[in-house]
Amino acid sequence: MNANCVLAIACCLLATTASSAQPGGAGDQERLQRLLDRVPLPEAYYIESDLIGMSGPTDGQVTSRFKTWIGSNWSVSFQSMPQPGIGDVPKSYIYASPAETWRYHLDRQVAERNEVFAQRSFTPAEGLISVSYIVRALRRGEAKVFDITDHAEDGTVTVTLSQPALYPRATLTFETATGFLTQVQAYDQSGKNLQTDDHFGDWRFLSDESAIPFILFSESIHRGEHFQWRSVVTKAELIDNDRPPARIPIASNFTIIDHVEGVTKRADGSVIGPIEQGTPNSTVTAGRAPGTTGLSSRTVMLIGIGFILLAGVILGVRRWKGV
Repeated sequence: MNANCVLAIACCLLATTASSAQPGGAGDQERLQRLLDRVPLPEAYYIESDLIGMSGPTDGQVTSRFKTWIGSNWSVSFQSMPQPGIGDVPKSYIYASPAETWRYHLDRQVAERNEVFAQRSFTPAEGLISVSYIVRALRRGEAKVFDITDHAEDGTVTVTLSQPALYPRATLTFETATGFLTQVQAYDQSGKNLQTDDHFGDWRFLSDESAIPFILFSESIHRGEHFQWRSVVTKAELIDNDRPPARIPIASNFTIIDHVEGVTKRADGSVIGPIEQGTPNSTVTAGRAPGTTGLSSRTVMLIGIGFILLAGVILGVRRWKGV
């Protein structure tokens, strides 16, 4: 074999190796969209769900309850937390649309306004109780598809991709026969370290031909610690996609942190002053800027919510004991 042949073979091998590490072409992008279109989600629906802890002091306990209205391009949710001896205590309210996103921290009398939903197409609450946010965000067409593999042995299709607002890298599993999205495994930027493992099960059809998963099991891994919980839908019904709920008024004792205008306001809209340095933007914890490294948006959100829920349970126990 002469030197030219050896060089040609080496170039082919290098090209093959490089192409395997690069995002797929237009065909893979089109197939991803077809897979997303096959997921039989309703255009809009309302659910009530319980978030149940599966480790530590919250094992087997309902740590949060959600009432959520989910549309094709909007989302509204209300979260409350059961407190021993008190009942359900309001925690947060999120109103998200392409125009603006509001989050009311009902326990702190603070409301935040930003444009997170317009930028990312999902809210923190949706990530705990549904699969719709994944489909909605991926339909934006911003994902980079690395691989699509058919598995005849178990009737599934797996898609490995990255999407800046959702995952540095993730593998999605679809059922071939039903179109159901049944699992999402999210990794860090290297694609080697698993950060979250979500399973969407007990898919049930509603009053039309659409269906939703009634059980979401989630596990997140952070520095060797595992956080587990499941979300169980207790009520589901179809609603009108063209008639989202109106945003509830802000109470007079609330302070508004307006990240769109960069100012802090009173509830009546009058400006107090610029946003102070270091003021947390809690709504944005569900995502991170494209190109950054570190934990995925999903991991940050789940770990943050996990700590919040644990703190709520501890607070409730203290109140119950009279401490």
